[in-house]
Amino acid sequence: MIKYVYRSKTKMNNLLDNWDDRYDTDKAYMGYQPFYERYFKPIKDKNIKVLEIGVQKGGSLRLWRDYFPKSKIYGIDVVGKFRKESGDRIQVCAPVDAGSREDLSKLIDDIGGDFDVIIDDGSHCMYDNQVSLGFLFKHLKPAGIFAIEDLSCQDFTYNFNTAMKMNRRRTKDEFQEIHGRKSKEGEPTYSNSSFKDYGYIFDIKNNTTDMIKNFNEVGLINSKYMLTDEITYLNKNIEEVKLYDTESIMPDSKRPQQIAFFVKTG
Repeated sequence: MIKYVYRSKTKMNNLLDNWDDRYDTDKAYMGYQPFYERYFKPIKDKNIKVLEIGVQKGGSLRLWRDYFPKSKIYGIDVVGKFRKESGDRIQVCAPVDAGSREDLSKLIDDIGGDFDVIIDDGSHCMYDNQVSLGFLFKHLKPAGIFAIEDLSCQDFTYNFNTAMKMNRRRTKDEFQEIHGRKSKEGEPTYSNSSFKDYGYIFDIKNNTTDMIKNFNEVGLINSKYMLTDEITYLNKNIEEVKLYDTESIMPDSKRPQQIAFFVKTG
């Protein structure tokens, strides 16, 4: 059986340049920095195009801009106010719902595809993870990298309550709990957001972590949230997928995390 969780021997306190000390991010705190540097160091001085899902205060966009000095950085977020985080070599497109193929299609029309790197640090919801991966992977260049952060949110055996909270945030039941009434047609889940699909079918067995593990065991992507042609394209064009566990670099952390890297065939 193929092992699907990889552990780094690099301890966080050995890093000379802690990204969180320079940027308003949690990439080092979550234990992701050594893994990002492993994949990104060979391309850091190339003229590349990067897309990150999830903007917030824009710290990670500025991080990628400086880490890749010849790059163009794009960020998308479901919250429209984050458009203000645009700047030098940074363009923020918002509101864009990463779980909406309509929104993602308009995004590609506006800024084009051919991304070298795509990073999903958005809602951490299984539906969004899989819709964006399925739709955007074909817009990744050959040998491109697609990273998905915070996959412990998909591990129901690790933290059931957190996983339930993250993965039910788009459902009609969640809307009713928050607002005390049923959602209306086309109404977003959050009052300050623009979710297009607020009523997807929540299936604990369709979580993203298990999807990755299954791929590494049988060599096939299987997802209820992807279209048939998206699944076919992924199965033909994934070179490798590795799921990394941060617990070995952060042994005292109360929040060990997982991050996955999909590499496209060259």
